[in-house]
Amino acid sequence: MALTIVLWTAEYPSAGSTLTFDRLGNMRKILLGTAGIGFAATALLLPAAPASAAAGWGAIAISGNGDLGWALNYDTETEASMAAEDKCDFADCSTVTSFTGCGAVAYSASMNKYSGGYGPTPLEAETSARWYSDSNIVRAAVCND
Repeated sequence: MALTIVLWTAEYPSAGSTLTFDRLGNMRKILLGTAGIGFAATALLLPAAPASAAAGWGAIAISGNGDLGWALNYDTETEASMAAEDKCDFADCSTVTSFTGCGAVAYSASMNKYSGGYGPTPLEAETSARWYSDSNIVRAAVCND
């Protein structure tokens, strides 16, 4: 790749003169190669992800009458959601939360709504599910292995 510089000075008889530097492309390759080596060296020094990371996807589904279904350790979010809805056993079941760590469901009487939450720990999932001040946990947190 060449860099083109246009000089706008009174010394040149034309409105603009063009100078092209062909060697910039080579310099760019050297700089990118050096940056790549630096990145690789940095990656080797960073700690690995913890081995206790969640094994898969989980989901909790709920029907209008409060029947629950949940599924854990599925390969995809969609698979977990479909399995939770199947386990709920009612036609109006829908997924209220999906997660890779833990999930929980709460109910608010004042809002007449179920709300789902998720987090890396059971406590954080239950806290996340309490969207309203009068929310009570109806499904204690479940977690992927």
